This record gives sequence, structure tokens and C-alpha cells, in this order.
Amino acid sequence: MKESKEEKKVDGVLKKDIEDHEMEQKQHINTTQQLEKELFEARTSAAGVVGSTRRTQELLMMNIEANRKIKALNRELTEKDRKMKLLAQLASALSSKECDSQRKLQAFRDESAQKLLALQEEINKMKCGVMMAKDIAENFYQGVKEPVEELKEKESEIQSLEELNSVLLGKEREANDELQAARKAAVEYFEKKPHNRSFIGVKRMGVLDEQPFTRAVKAKLSNEEWDLRASELCSLWEERTRNPSWHPFKTVTIESMDREVIDENDDKLRELRDEYGDEVFKAVETAMLQLNEYNPSGKYPVPILWSFKEGRQAKLEEVIHHLVNQIKNKKSKTWHR
Repeated sequence: MKESKEEKKVDGVLKKDIEDHEMEQKQHINTTQQLEKELFEARTSAAGVVGSTRRTQELLMMNIEANRKIKALNRELTEKDRKMKLLAQLASALSSKECDSQRKLQAFRDESAQKLLALQEEINKMKCGVMMAKDIAENFYQGVKEPVEELKEKESEIQSLEELNSVLLGKEREANDELQAARKAAVEYFEKKPHNRSFIGVKRMGVLDEQPFTRAVKAKLSNEEWDLRASELCSLWEERTRNPSWHPFKTVTIESMDREVIDENDDKLRELRDEYGDEVFKAVETAMLQLNEYNPSGKYPVPILWSFKEGRQAKLEEVIHHLVNQIKNKKSKTWHR
């Protein structure tokens, strides 16, 4: 816009110069005509007064001066014409530049209008998107409101169940402590009674059986030192079975469950088996399996309630039932007496 104002200002100046030039050109033409008129009058006078030399000379001088002025005016007129042509060319260039500026300005206006329309369309789309998002959010809120409430109810139920589970765990620990105390009392009771292997009693798990060692050593030695050698060998292997740093086990999968079994390729066990046979090996294997099951951290024999009739660990209810029967039998014998 600033450039257009300057172009208009220059165009106004050029028009004014052209008008001034045309005015000066008219004045020069009038002056030339006046000089030609004076020259004509001078020549006429010269023709009438031929006899007067002085007047003739004046007229000649006037003629020469008039010619000089005419030539000067012609030169000035030529220079003005040249300037007028330059001004006309400049005016044409400025007019062309003004047209180009007008085209550019119009193009900028058209482009701005298009961008404005595009921006307005984008704003309208965004408004529609916001409205749709609000509707979706409202529908989503309505859709999740009920599940959230159900979730809160479930959380409340879970909290109640966790509290109940905590109480049950406490009760379970108390019951387990009571069972352990009952088992301990039963073990102490049966340890004081004579062994009756046809019913319930106490068995020390992890104790190494000496009989296989006695038989194996007696078969290898014929002199009287076999009993001492058997006792020493049994003591040696008792120490080995109770050594926490020696763990000759491997893990195998039996019926989809991982279990630890004796590694028969252990150097010490293989040497024992090769020298004293399978019976001694089985005695060591049995003792180590029992220790690994009933006292893996302590590695020392522990007494447990055992059903000698079933060949397994006795359940507490079986122990209680056995004790009740013993009391009843004792009462019955007393009554018959």
C-alpha cells in the first residue's frame, strides 16, 4: 500500500511536468511566431527603405538576433521533447509497475480470502469435533458409570474377603500351632511307651540303618574286626548324610511335578555301591531322602508319628483314635477285673 501511494505521487508529478512542458512549448511557439512576424516586418521595412544603410544594418542585426533566438528556442524545444519522451517512458514504466502491484495486491487479497475461508472451515470442523468428543465422553461416562459402581462393590467385597482371609490365616496359624503342640505331646508320649510296631508309634526320620553295614562288612571280613569296621563305616556315612555342603541330589519331573532324587552318579555314592553293594547304598539313600523331606535345613534326624501298619506318617486323627482305643481297652480290662 505504501508503494502504491508513492507511485501515485510520482505519477502526479510527471503529469504536472508534462503539463508545464506543453505550456512552455506553446509559449515558445508564440515567441517564434512573434519573432518571425518581427523579421517579416523588418524585411518589409528594409525593402522600403533601401536607401538607408544604417537602418539596413540594424535590420540585419535584428534578423541575425532573431535567427539566433529561434535556433536557441529550437534547441530548447528539442531538449524538452527529449525530456518529455523520457518522462513518458518513465510514466509508462510506473504505470506498468502500478498494474503489477495491483495484480499482486489482488492476488494477495484472493489468497488471504481463500486462507480465511479454509481457516473458517477448519474452525467449524474443530467445533464439530469438540461437540462429538463431548457426546462421546458423555456416552462413555454413562457406559462406564455402572461398571465403575460394580467395580467399587467388588473392591468392597475383596476388602471384606481379605479381612476374612486375614482372620482365617490367623485361625489357621493358631490351629497349626495347636496341631504342632499336639503332635509334639503325642511324640513325647509314644517315646516313653514301649515300641509296638503293629500300630502307631514314633519313628526317627533320617537315622541310618546299621544292619546293612553290618552284613556287608561281615561278608567282606572274616576276622573279629568286622563289627568295629562296620560301626566305623556307619558313623562315617552318618556324618556325610548330615553334612549341609554335600547335596547329591538331582531334579526330575514325575507326573508333571519336579522332585529331588538321589544322584546315583555321585562319586562318593558310586564308590560306596561298588565296594559294599546295593543294600548299603539303599540304606544311605533312604536316610538322605528322609532328611531332605523332613528336615532339609537342619540335616539331623527328627521324630515323627508313624503308622507302622500302613508304613507311612500317621495322621493326627489316627493318633487320637489310637489313643482313645487304648483308653477304652484299658478301662475295659479294669472293669473285667
